[in-house]
Amino acid sequence: MRPSKKHWRVEVVWDDSTVNNGRWCDIKDVLEPANRATTRIHSVGFVLADDETGVVLASGVHGNEATGITHIPRGCVRRVKRLQPIPEPACFLCRRTKDEHAARPDLLHTFTPEPAPRAVAYGSIPGSDDWVMADPEPGS
Repeated sequence: MRPSKKHWRVEVVWDDSTVNNGRWCDIKDVLEPANRATTRIHSVGFVLADDETGVVLASGVHGNEATGITHIPRGCVRRVKRLQPIPEPACFLCRRTKDEHAARPDLLHTFTPEPAPRAVAYGSIPGSDDWVMADPEPGS
């Protein structure tokens, strides 16, 4: 099920606060302008609310349920840009949508969706900042 038209997919550019991770710092250094910068964030999701208190995004919407909720306070929001709708899946063979296929009984093939991409596993190497990518079926 696709999100309804009332849940537009947007990119929100906003400023987030920073944290010094609890270490002791000289107050004079902390108050330097270079050390008081915020972090510019780009979040993409479906808008559940956009009002005077802020923007509420969801990473996924299904019927009356949502997941991956992010509340962005209005004072932090710099820009909200509506993104193009996610296109309907197309037939792998002729690039027509499922509805276009149904309207064309003269086609010599059935609707064939894109092949699923191979699953790839990611993980970190213990004691290292390196990440590895593992093919789940070596040699395939």
